[in-house]
Amino acid sequence: MQRAMCRRRASAREAELLDRSPAVGREFGSPDFERLMEEDHRLGQGVFDPAVSHAVETFADRVSRDER
Repeated sequence: MQRAMCRRRASAREAELLDRSPAVGREFGSPDFERLMEEDHRLGQGVFDPAVSHAVETFADRVSRDER
């Protein structure tokens, strides 16, 4: 019984995290993927946004250090 309650709580927590997670880029699954990626690159948006690049690099550095 207690395991079932723990699983329900975990499932509810996972659903909450998914609801709060940011949306994927507009390119995802689009037939216009290439055009949209080129547009984002030209405008410095989405994955080409310098703030996003910095966050990814920082995270990668942290993961790399933790693996040592």
